[in-house]
Amino acid sequence: MKKTIFGLLFILVSCTSNPVNNTSDSNNKSDTVAISNNTNKFLYYTLSNNQGFIYEYDVKSNKETKIINGMFFDISRDKKIISYISNEYDVYTSNIDGSESKMVTKTPVKEIFPKISPDKNKISYLSIENNNYKLNIVDLDGKNNSKIETETDNENNNVWSSDSKKIAFSGKKNNLSNIYVLNVDDKKIENITDDKIMSYYPEFSNNDKNILFMSSSDKKWFLKIVSISDKKDIKDIYSGQYILYPKYSPDNTKVLFISKVSDKDETYTKINILDIKTKKIDEVINKDEVSYPIWSNNQTVFFVSTNGDKSSISSLDIKSKLIKEIFKKDSEIYGLDIY
Repeated sequence: MKKTIFGLLFILVSCTSNPVNNTSDSNNKSDTVAISNNTNKFLYYTLSNNQGFIYEYDVKSNKETKIINGMFFDISRDKKIISYISNEYDVYTSNIDGSESKMVTKTPVKEIFPKISPDKNKISYLSIENNNYKLNIVDLDGKNNSKIETETDNENNNVWSSDSKKIAFSGKKNNLSNIYVLNVDDKKIENITDDKIMSYYPEFSNNDKNILFMSSSDKKWFLKIVSISDKKDIKDIYSGQYILYPKYSPDNTKVLFISKVSDKDETYTKINILDIKTKKIDEVINKDEVSYPIWSNNQTVFFVSTNGDKSSISSLDIKSKLIKEIFKKDSEIYGLDIY
C-alpha cells in the first residue's frame, strides 16, 4: 500500500467502533527503551481489509493491544482521551485505553483528522465534500457542530493554539496554498503568509506568537517562521529538497523534519534536526522510508520506519545520532504518538 493517508479517504468501509481488547506479546521487541517522564506507551493505527484499528504498544511490558476500531486519532494534551475517526468516517471520542467510546458527529459526508482543543472543549476536523476538504468545529459532546465559512478549498493541517483560541490551517485559493489563522470565538480568518508559493504544515510556537510552516516553489523547499501579529515578520530558517513533517522541539529551539536525498539509483530518507538560532543542522540517514516523527523530549525523537508492508517504531538519540529499533510489525504503521 502506498504510504499516504489521503489514499484512504474514499474507501468504503463497514465496521463497528466498539472497543476490543485483543492483547498479545510482541515477538519482535528490541531492548526496552526508557522514553521520558513516565511516557512508555505508543499509539498508532493500521489498516486491514479497508478497516482501521488503533493499537497501543507498552514498552515496559512489551505488549501490543488493539484498543479500538478506527483511524486518524488525536491525543488530548492531558493524555486522558482521544478523538478518532470510526470506520464509517464519523468523529468519536474515547478514553485513551479505548473505553467509553462516544459518537461526536453523524453526518452524510466523510470526516477526517479530528484535533482536540487543549482545553478539551472542542474538536476541529475536516469534512470531505465533492472531493474537497472543509474545516469544521464541534463541541466535545457533539453540540454546536458547524462548518467554518472560508474562501479557500482543500483545507488541511488543522492545529490548535495552546490557549485554544485559534486554529491554524492550510487552505488553497487561486491555485495557491497559504497558512490561515482562525479566531475560534468570532470566526474571523486571516491569511498570515499571503505568499506566491505553496505553504503547508503550520505549527504554533509554545507562546502562540509564531507559526512554523513549510513552503515550496519550483522544486525548492523552505522552512519559515512567521509572526502571527505581523505577517511581514517572516524568517527563512532553512531551504533544501523535499521537506516533510516539520515540528518544533518542546523548548522551541530546534526543528525536526524529514527530507529525501537521491544517490544514483537509491533514495534515502534523512532525519534532520535544525537549531533555529545557529542554523546548524544534524542529519541522520535512514535507508527505509521515515514518517510520523515526534519529539519525546529535547534529546530524543521517535519515528516510523517502513520497508514494503513492514514497519517499525524506532528512537533517535540526537546527541549520539544512534537509532534504536523498539518494535516491529508485519504491517504498515500510521499516525504515531506517545503518552
